[in-house]
Amino acid sequence: AAVCQAAPGALAAFVLPVATLTETTGPGGPFAGIASTAHIMGTARMGDDPDTSVVDAFGRAHELDNLYVADGSVFVSSGGFNPTLTIMALSLRMARHLTGA
Repeated sequence: AAVCQAAPGALAAFVLPVATLTETTGPGGPFAGIASTAHIMGTARMGDDPDTSVVDAFGRAHELDNLYVADGSVFVSSGGFNPTLTIMALSLRMARHLTGA
């Protein structure tokens, strides 16, 4: 049977404090007046530093071998538009990296 174990530091990298809806959408908040969104992004941020990101530039997890992430969670921030084409481009880039193309 397969066993899934967390790499050292994985929990701290994947579970970060999140501001409440009231803090972000209330008066003076960065998203004042916006009640919800359908594009959840940034939960497995891409970057070079394992202390501040979860995956590298190709979506490969810093602390877990053979784990790649290919969705909007690798975004560092939202671009303010539908992320579908950007997700597709990042996925294609990752696939080319994995196949050596």
